[in-house]
Amino acid sequence: MICAPFVGMNHHGKNVMFGMGFILNERTESFDWLFDTFLHSMGRKSPITIMTDQAQAIAAGIRNIFLSTVHHRLCVWHLEQNSKKHIGALRALEGFTDLFGYLLKYCETPAEFEYFWKRMCHKYKCENDDWLCDLYKIKEMWCPAYSKKYWSGGILPYQRSETTNKSVSQRLNKTQGLCDFYHVFLDVVSEWRSKEGGRDYNTLRGNRHLAFANIGILVHARSLYTIQAYVLFEEEFIRGTTYDHVDNGLCFPEYSYLLWRPGKDIIKHEVVFNKETHAVCCTCMYFTKTGLLCSHSLRVIFCIVCVIFHKSI
Repeated sequence: MICAPFVGMNHHGKNVMFGMGFILNERTESFDWLFDTFLHSMGRKSPITIMTDQAQAIAAGIRNIFLSTVHHRLCVWHLEQNSKKHIGALRALEGFTDLFGYLLKYCETPAEFEYFWKRMCHKYKCENDDWLCDLYKIKEMWCPAYSKKYWSGGILPYQRSETTNKSVSQRLNKTQGLCDFYHVFLDVVSEWRSKEGGRDYNTLRGNRHLAFANIGILVHARSLYTIQAYVLFEEEFIRGTTYDHVDNGLCFPEYSYLLWRPGKDIIKHEVVFNKETHAVCCTCMYFTKTGLLCSHSLRVIFCIVCVIFHKSI
């Protein structure tokens, strides 16, 4: 039987097991049953994003059961593995895998993706490759530039599935049956819950991690976030100190700024801050994707907004 784990991410950024199912085949009706059973076990509450392997039956099952309530993303690790079979000759060319990997994982905007995709096709003469053409047609399902408006926790799709498979498979062998698997499954869940409890306890004891002293926004964030979430927040804050910015116009009560890292960033991100509501939004959409403020927004909040309020007093 085919094992299908449902794995998510907890408030420490680690794996949490929602459930695990078995199906006899990979037909659409099997995935219909699998997803409907999962949805029933979750009180009919759909996830915002679901990440899977590339298979037509899985995609059809998601459309049939979750309808339009779920954003379906493809696992980039499996896409990389498939590329070895379909475009092995291209991968052997110098620099191709680096450029192809950047397209799979790191493009921030659709414009940036289109630029590098055209650059790849022109440099390696692969604009007519059937597999790449088909991959381009479904770019919204795997390219991060097209997924920012959906919550994903900022994780790459393969990070969770591979960890889960290793946690279970390393404790079993082919001679063991379903009952043995069930006991191993309970052990894995118990182990994950124990680790989560340990991280909860460490957070309650206090987060001693603080890169800068007497920075109000960091002190406040440290009191709210788990240690793991705070470290990510602090990294964004530190990265924000490296940005240059220019005034992009004022339409009271909103202030607009363009930010970039000199010599590193190809594109500039726009941050809009509302002086009356204190709302802030950025074109990188990092907050929508992860729930944490991005380095661009933090740069504006900490530096520019302080100047605005100082002048207004």
